[in-house]
Amino acid sequence: MAMIPGTGKSTGAPRTPDGRRALCPEGVQRIVCCDVVDLGMVTDTWGGHPKVKHKVQLRWLSEHTAPNGQMFLLTKRYTYSLHERSSLRRDLNMWRGKPISEEDAATFDLERLIGVNALANIGHRDRRGETYAEVLVMMPLPKDKKKLAVPSTYTRASQMADDTAPPEEDDDAPPF
Repeated sequence: MAMIPGTGKSTGAPRTPDGRRALCPEGVQRIVCCDVVDLGMVTDTWGGHPKVKHKVQLRWLSEHTAPNGQMFLLTKRYTYSLHERSSLRRDLNMWRGKPISEEDAATFDLERLIGVNALANIGHRDRRGETYAEVLVMMPLPKDKKKLAVPSTYTRASQMADDTAPPEEDDDAPPF
């Protein structure tokens, strides 16, 4: 599961003219994976007990645009595991429309997700006094739907962290 480490920090949520956070609309929409960020070892508290786990963040761009004209950015954090009961594996299975085999799970490269489209249901959740848009469910993009592309102006988290060049893309390689 190779990926490029990054900061996990975004440039900030788009704002409405009155200064409030602009939220991606709720409902079913097309999204495209634009980044995979290695967050490193993160301490989470579950049931009152701190646990250190390796975390990753997947990032998608929505077909909807914010007031500033840019596509909405959606993110989701996962424990970096493709164990059969992990959230990451569950979401990848939904996104692919078929389960990942144990063989594939052992060598799955999350970087291959960049540029892959999905049809997603987006919902809003209140957390710590703020409302956020989140990816609730994903499925493969139907063949009759137009694919989204990651804009050339999008800067990956790893680029913000160390200004290295992005990896070459192989358009002929299957995404999964």
